[in-house]
This record gives sequence, structure tokens and C-alpha cells, in this order.
Amino acid sequence: KFDGTVAPKPRVVILGTGWASFRVLNDIDAKKNAVTVISPRNHLLFTPMLASSALGTVNQRSICQPVRPLVASKDAKYYESFVTSIDKEKREVTCKTHAGSEYKIPYDKLVVGVGFQPNDFNIPGVKENALFMKETADATVFKDHVLERLEEASYYHALDGDLELSEEEKSKIQELLTFVVVGGGPTGVELAGELTDFLHTEGVKQYGHLKDFIRVHMFTYDVLNTFDRELQEYAIRHLQKKQGVQVHLGAFVQKVEPNVVDVKQGQTLMSIRYGTLVWCAGIKPHPFVKEFGFVMNDRGSQILVDANLQVKGEK
Repeated sequence: KFDGTVAPKPRVVILGTGWASFRVLNDIDAKKNAVTVISPRNHLLFTPMLASSALGTVNQRSICQPVRPLVASKDAKYYESFVTSIDKEKREVTCKTHAGSEYKIPYDKLVVGVGFQPNDFNIPGVKENALFMKETADATVFKDHVLERLEEASYYHALDGDLELSEEEKSKIQELLTFVVVGGGPTGVELAGELTDFLHTEGVKQYGHLKDFIRVHMFTYDVLNTFDRELQEYAIRHLQKKQGVQVHLGAFVQKVEPNVVDVKQGQTLMSIRYGTLVWCAGIKPHPFVKEFGFVMNDRGSQILVDANLQVKGEK
């Protein structure tokens, strides 16, 4: 300024640590901007390999890049928190920590790159009983859950004090070893493939006595619907014939209970008892994105921007 004082740097707040946000942080000129990053996830995740990391095909550390080193190199600030709302008039975002504490961060310029959250379509029981495959922690929970089911199936017959295997015990063991994947998109297909690979190799090697009880089902309306028809058909054949997955097309989950999933396929209603159910059936925007009033596409799933990635209707 002419009076010799230094103008304060514009406060740039970046929401999220996904592909877009990480690139903005990497490219931004920290000498001209005071940068803040807010995200509940302290790393960039290479999502396409998440399912592989869940069962040990890929080391989880190899698909994650910590955000802290880049934040430090930019002399920026990082807050490990969720964003719950944006106040356009006050130009501030409300944040909530994993522990539930809330605070506010002001901004001059805001970058929204938070991605999506799993969509349960308000189907009863999904949130309470399903596992998900969206974040690094989800992969860890899934792997632990699969191993717990294999171990439980191994000792279940001994719980009654009799080591003989009754028909009732066989039925329960098969329930424990019935794995259900809901959703036929890239995540669901990849997870079903990785799961069956693990069960048919390491699983059979270490739990050979259980191999005849293992079942893997996929419930989905279609498979890889954003890809061309030839690839869709190949994926279905591969899952069914090579991986041994029971693929149920045109299927809609009606309700999920702790050990039972109710499904409608055409006019047929069926119930399957399961030990593990993973929900990979879709994604939706975070609540604060919908509540802010951004100009969205017709489906209400994506924020519309211009050629410069400026949000339409915003300054």
C-alpha cells in the first residue's frame, strides 16, 4: 500500500483432501495467500485401489499420501474436521471435530472439493448394519470383519461342548461365511473380485475346513453401467465363472437387518442370511453442500461451475 503497510494475504480455505483439493494446495502460491485446509481425512487416498488394500493385495500405505508435509511446505494450516455448514454472508465455515466439538474458520476465497459420501437411499437398516467402502478406515474395518467371521466359523461348532457338526451348526457357519456386496459399480465389482480372490487362495489355504461353506453374492440393478456393453458383459461373466460370485441383476435391497437382507428381484422377494454385507451402491453430496444452495445439476449430485471452475452464481 502507499502508506507503507503490507496488505493482508487473502484467506484461502480449501475443503477436502481429495484429488482436486490436493492439486489446488500443491499449485497455490503460498506467498500470496494464507492457506487453510479442512478435512476429516488427513491424507490423499487413491480410491481405485481401496478395495485391493482391504484384503492385502496392496499395502494401504502405498495408496495414501499424507497432507501434513505439503501443508507444512506451504506454511499453511490444517484442521482435521468435518465441515457442517457455510455461512455466505459472514464468509465462514463451521467445522466439527471427530470428538464433536465445533468451531468456525473465516475465509476470503473458498475451494470446495469434498467429494461425496455413501448413499443409503434411506433404505431401512443400511446405516446400522452394513459396512462401507469409501475411506481408508472402511478398508481396515472390512478386513478385520472378514477375519473375525472366518475365526467365528472355525470355533462355532465347539460352543455347545460337542465337537460334532450338527445340521443347525452347518447352517449357522454358512450364514457366517455368506458375504454380500450391494452395488455393481467399480467399487462393488473390484471388492467382489478381491474378496473372492482372498477367500479362494489365502482363505482356502488357512481355513480349508470352511471352503464348502463360503458364498459370495452381489445384488445390483446392473454392472458397470457407465462402461460400454461389451465390458459390462465381460465383468459379469468373469465374476460368475472365474470368481464364483452369485450375481443377482435387477435386484433392489428393501431392508437390511443384522443378519438378514431382504431383496426384490423383478416380482420375486427373497431373504438371505449373511455374515458380512458391504454397501457399494452409490454416493451423494455431503449435507452442507446441499444446504448451501449451490447451483447443481439436474440430479442434484454435482455443483455446476464455469470454464474457470468458478461456481455458477457465486462470486
